[in-house]
Amino acid sequence: MKKSFYLVLVMLLGFSFTAHSQIKFGIKGGLNVTKVSFSNLPSNFDSNNRVGFFAGPTLDVKLPLVGLGVDGAFLFSKRDAKVEYNGKNETFSETGFDIPINLKYTFGLSSLASFYLAAGPNFFFNIDKSQKVDDVKFNKKSAQVGINMGGGVTFLTHYRLGINYNIPLNKSADGVTISDAKETLEENFKDASYKSKNWQISFTYLF
Repeated sequence: MKKSFYLVLVMLLGFSFTAHSQIKFGIKGGLNVTKVSFSNLPSNFDSNNRVGFFAGPTLDVKLPLVGLGVDGAFLFSKRDAKVEYNGKNETFSETGFDIPINLKYTFGLSSLASFYLAAGPNFFFNIDKSQKVDDVKFNKKSAQVGINMGGGVTFLTHYRLGINYNIPLNKSADGVTISDAKETLEENFKDASYKSKNWQISFTYLF
């Protein structure tokens, strides 16, 4: 986790001091729409979308190449998903810090409005430790890595609307049982895991 964090800091600093670049700071916020994808679990585990939120500072760097730029953000993020198992409903929550870093290509009619496409890595640092559903406990990973893909529109220079999809590259959590008396259950769930798949709808104000 420490290595990932230091890597993110180095990348952000590198982008900040890129020669001949235009740098803007801003505030970004919006909605997370999350669904969890289970592995090695019975079919009576099911998941549905649920809405969370994110907010925090953002950095926009316009590179000295036509249309190209980089943006990064440090976001407090809450991801929620609805999980059903054995007739019980639980809300899966992941609370932590999202650090997306995207390469962006912008095109448009004028300074009044322009469109962009963006892609890059996303680092999520989870401050939640575990989640229980019935007799199954999921131990959440402290750090997750994903790939962002998205796009949006910038208008009147300062305002930006965007939509983004985060593809997880590693597990969000592993599952283990918490009941010593249920050996069969423990065997069935020892390899259980899930990944969080996340849509984001964002609004950004650039100073």
